[in-house]
Order: sequence, then structure tokens, then C-alpha cells
Amino acid sequence: MPATHTEPKVDMTQPASSILRAGTIKMHDEISKSETATYLTKGELDREDYIWYLMMLWHIYKALEAGLAANAYDSVLSPTYNPALLARGSALSSDISFLLGVPDDDRSWKSHQANQALLLSPPPAFRAYISRLTRIIKEDPRRLLAHSYIRYMGDLSGGQIMKGNIRKAYGLTNDQGTRFYNFGVMGSEGQSDPALANMGEVKRIKEWFKNGIDAGVGNDIELKGALLDETTRAYLLHKDLFDEIKASGSKIQKSVVCASSPMPLDRERKSSKMFSVHSVLTFMLAVGFAHLIVVVGGLSGSRGYEKLEAVQGWVTSAVFST
Repeated sequence: MPATHTEPKVDMTQPASSILRAGTIKMHDEISKSETATYLTKGELDREDYIWYLMMLWHIYKALEAGLAANAYDSVLSPTYNPALLARGSALSSDISFLLGVPDDDRSWKSHQANQALLLSPPPAFRAYISRLTRIIKEDPRRLLAHSYIRYMGDLSGGQIMKGNIRKAYGLTNDQGTRFYNFGVMGSEGQSDPALANMGEVKRIKEWFKNGIDAGVGNDIELKGALLDETTRAYLLHKDLFDEIKASGSKIQKSVVCASSPMPLDRERKSSKMFSVHSVLTFMLAVGFAHLIVVVGGLSGSRGYEKLEAVQGWVTSAVFST
């Protein structure tokens, strides 16, 4: 997906964090004022659509954070790598479980029919997002810094505003359902019950993150250009994800149809790109293995969840391979 959005020219001798902000500020403002983003920020999305959005985010963060972990010692990525402070996967899993009304064990929601439908019939924008992350992890992992920038900085900024609106909109009385928006105090990582960051501490984390970007990139002009390009791509991917939510309707309700039907919904079938022959064959092989596991061993017992994870892994790799 080419980055075609027009932004003002940027002085590439500036620190990298300043370049990323100046080079994408127009796009950021346009996306943040879009209809879906406004609904999301104000907590005006249907509860079902909001859960659907969180599920997609979990898979996006899973790919992003796995890539960051695999390259944790890279000189460009290491200054901003602090999963104990920044990682969002566990909090997202907890929120999804609570909003679905299933046990918060990091297992139940993944076997829920809505998540199975998402993996078996992924919306085009979601599939493109995961595919892009998968590609750069293999080909140019330093570009992950651009995705970290818009994801974590967005969570630290707009997420703090959204938290109160989400609680009010969905009748939430405490942190349950909104833990995704919580960050701990820097220096409290590893504590069993770390203090939550207030607005002043959130600002401190943001400054640390921007300083880490600048330290990692240094004066590498070529890398600055690559990261600016990737940040633009990341914003476009996120915009498409917002547009998908706007167009989708209540996916949680539709998921019953998706999960029980061998074909995706008509809207998705018309808008999705055709899979390659290799992807189709790989998917069929994955389903064959999954069927064998279910028929021979079932999904119950002490190793039932391990089997389910294996099935999901095969299906996901088949669907999102490029």
C-alpha cells in the first residue's frame, strides 16, 4: 500500500521524533476528526462494535509486540523497548474478557465465536494491517518503530481522554473493561500492584519515548525517511481500520453467521482480495490438521487449550501469510 498522503516538507536534520510528528500532523488531525474516531473517542460506538475493535487491536498488538521482542537488542529499537511499561496485550485481553462476560483467563475469549469469526473471515483492513506488520518484521524490523510511535503515543495521549468516556458509555464503574488505557508509573515495572500513571506521569512517559526514538535513530537521514514513510503507512492502515468499523455494523452479532458459514459475508466477499493458490492450499492444510486434532483428541482435558492455540496458530498463519 503506497503512502500517498501529501504532507508539508520536513527538515530531515531535526530529531526523528520531531520529523514523525511534523511529517504526519495533517494526517493525524484528519483521522482523529473522522466520524468513526469521534464515535470511538466519545464512547458512542455500539458495545458490540467496540468489542470487535478491541479484538482486532489485540491481534495487532500481538504481532507488533512479538516483533519488538524478537528485535529487543537492535540499537534503533532498544531505547524504546520496555514491555513491562508499554505492552498492551494483557490489558486488552482482560478488557475483552470482561466486556464479553467470559472468564479473564486469556483463553475463553480467544475460543469465543466472535474471535474465531475474525480469524477465519478477517476484514480487509485488519488483514492488511497484520500483513504489513508481518512483512516488515521479516524484511525491515526497524520500521516497527513507526508503528510503536503511533500506537503507544496514541494510547498515552487520546487513550487517557477515552477512558472516562468509555466507562460512562458502557456503564463501567471501575477499571474493568478499560485497563487498556492504564499505564504504570515509570520505575514501578515488576511490582505486583504498580501505581497508575497520572497525567503528569503520562507526559513523562511520552517524553521518555520520544527521547528514545531520537537516541535510537540518531542522525541517520535515510532511516528517518524510512520511518516517516512507515508512519504514514501506519496512519493509513489505522484509518482503513476505522472505516471498516464504521461500515461493519454489529460484528459480534454477525459473527454467528460468519462462524457457522463456510463462506464470508457478501460484503466481505466482494471487497476482499483473492487469496493466492499457495495461501488457499496452506489454509486447507491447516484446517485439515485442525480437524484431525478435534476428531482424534477433542478440545477438552488438560491439553485442550494447547490444542486450541495450535489450531488458531495454523489458521492465522494461513490467512495472513503474504
